[in-house]
Amino acid sequence: MALPTAPGGPQSPLSLSVKADRSQLTAGTSVPANVVVTATHADGSPAADGTSVALNTSLGAFSFDSAGKAVQTATATLVGGRASVQFFPGATAGTANIMAAAGTAVAALNLPIVAAPPLPVANFTFAANGLTVLFTDASTGSPSGWAWDFGDAQTSSERNPSHTYRSAATYPVMLVVTNAAGQSSKSQFVPVSLGTLPKAAFDFTVTGQQVNFVDMSTDATSWQWSFGDGTTSNVRSPVHVYTVAESYTVTLAASNAAGSATANKVVVIAPPKPPKAAFTVAVTGQQANFVDASTDALTWQWSFGDGTGGTTRNPIHTYASAGAYTATLTVANTAGSDTAAEVVTIAAGQPPKSAFTFKANGLQVNFADASTGNPATWNWSFGDGASSTLQNPLHVYPVYGNYTVVLQVANANGSNSSSQIVTLTAPAPPVASFTATANPNNQQVNFVDTSAGNPTNWTWDFGDHTAPVSGVQNPLHTYAAAGTYTVTLTASNASGSSKATQAVTTPAAK
Repeated sequence: MALPTAPGGPQSPLSLSVKADRSQLTAGTSVPANVVVTATHADGSPAADGTSVALNTSLGAFSFDSAGKAVQTATATLVGGRASVQFFPGATAGTANIMAAAGTAVAALNLPIVAAPPLPVANFTFAANGLTVLFTDASTGSPSGWAWDFGDAQTSSERNPSHTYRSAATYPVMLVVTNAAGQSSKSQFVPVSLGTLPKAAFDFTVTGQQVNFVDMSTDATSWQWSFGDGTTSNVRSPVHVYTVAESYTVTLAASNAAGSATANKVVVIAPPKPPKAAFTVAVTGQQANFVDASTDALTWQWSFGDGTGGTTRNPIHTYASAGAYTATLTVANTAGSDTAAEVVTIAAGQPPKSAFTFKANGLQVNFADASTGNPATWNWSFGDGASSTLQNPLHVYPVYGNYTVVLQVANANGSNSSSQIVTLTAPAPPVASFTATANPNNQQVNFVDTSAGNPTNWTWDFGDHTAPVSGVQNPLHTYAAAGTYTVTLTASNASGSSKATQAVTTPAAK
């Protein structure tokens, strides 16, 4: 067949390509692939419109004849250099070898056709909780799609949906599952009920005119109380205070979605009794701890006998001076009041007793107060002209020696002093020593200080006419040449210094 030519002269040979919009097809399904043939000349221009392209395949079908039999060849006409043909997979799995030809130009495409999965088998289970039902897919055959009809005109495409019905009834539920091979359905009747009716019950405790109610109902989700005095509550276990002493019929209505139930009890509020005042007191120094021991009291009024008072139930009061004070407590409730009195004796206080400890670290001393009798002030004299009013001061002395330290403590009842001699002894000079380790590959030596006596400074003379190194405890020194050198370490602290000398040999570099 002669290649078509465009107006104005002959065209170069065609180049074909074949592509599909699907990477594979499933045998036995009606889902096709769109096969696109593209024909261009070497200069990129498309083939002439009307150019015929022949396609054939070794597997599958491009079309069907009048009898419905698959036809494995097709002819397409190029428009704009492109032609599109639908390819159907047929019933056989394998690889479809699709070939396109236009004149002498050919192109091929290998399109996998995979075996169809087995038909799914629909199945499901369900669990109802009141009007809400959880559906669980139990289908086999690897379905890829789910269509639920809940029997109340509502649907879902979820695999495991949850559905809430509006009323109790028995609903016909159907699940349709699909995959590439087809579909299957399953229907079941699903009974939906409102649930179990609640059972109302409660208990209570009475304290004066206050009643603590405790719900003891079963299967209830809401509560409505009527306290018999015109007030109500929807708290599960409320606390209610009655204003008048009499008998009240209390009703609890316990409810859930299935309905409600009620329970009744009579609550008797007895008339209040007049209170009985009583208290105890414990004295520590000038501080008195009062503890109420009254019965049936609602309010408390204290008079401490020194012109002050309070309304706290269990107050703590500090008296300004020694003496005997008559403290009174008046308690009251709606039925009346009562008063009790006690004499509170505040003894004259004692002055504190001075004592202290100390710990020295060099010229620094930490002082710790160990006085008894609750001192209120501290006055230290450190024996070197310095002083402090801190309770636990830290002091640094200028020089070592013996110092007489005095601590005076005081409170409202007087003062007391104690003294100790603090001896600060200067440390001994250090004893210098060191080790030297030569690197066998060069003239580098690692020096390590091993001096005793806590030196604070180190001066090294490496014996090679270099400047001494000071302030480095463990130096690393490189010699200019191999040989034996006399090394001296001078170790020093505030008390003095000492020297250590040894010969150090560095090997020739390898």
